[in-house]
Parts: sequence; structure tokens; C-alpha cells
Amino acid sequence: MNDNAKLWVQALRSGEYKKGRWALRRQDKGRDKFCCLGVACDLYQQQVGGLFVETKGGLSYYDSRASDLPDRVKDWLGLADSMGSFQSGKNSLMMLNDRKGYDFVQIAKVIESEPSLFSV
Repeated sequence: MNDNAKLWVQALRSGEYKKGRWALRRQDKGRDKFCCLGVACDLYQQQVGGLFVETKGGLSYYDSRASDLPDRVKDWLGLADSMGSFQSGKNSLMMLNDRKGYDFVQIAKVIESEPSLFSV
């Protein structure tokens, strides 16, 4: 896990982000809600900048992506793929966030404990 991924884990544990599902970032009743991958996009934008961010219908698109990571964010984190797949593709951070209802602290623990998330 690289230093950028460590910053991501820290951001997930910070309590700064309200958890959402089914989109990287969505406006809900005037509040931004993020999936775990959306937190990574927001962090990338703060640290590096340069993502094209567009909001349509309450959804934010990062480099035209609304549900999985743009390649440059994936590469910045050192992830093997844009959904945060691990265990030979049997699981993903996207699935834990959206379908299994993991909170950000639980997802942070998975990121720290699953070396297969990261490209070699």
C-alpha cells in the first residue's frame, strides 16, 4: 500500500465524509454523500487536482466516471483495477460499499488487510 492509499484510509476514518451508495458522489437533500471510491476521487482532487468534475442530476462525474475510479486515481492509489477488486475478483470495495453496506471504517480495514487490492 502506497502513501496515497494510506491517506485514503485516513480520510475514510476521519468522519469527514457522509457515506452514500451507487455513485462516487451524490447530492442528497443538499448534502454530499460519497462511496468509498468517491472519497478517493475527492482526495485526489485535493492533493493533485486536474480531474474534470461535472455534476448532473445530483451525481458527480470524475473524468466522466460516476461509479468507478478514473484511471489516474486508480494508478495514484496503486489499485489493481477501478472497482477495488480483491480475492481474484470475487470481491470489490464497490461491492462492500454498495451491496454489503460496510461502513467506511470497515472498508478502511479491508484496504489495509488485502494486499491483492494493489498492483504489484
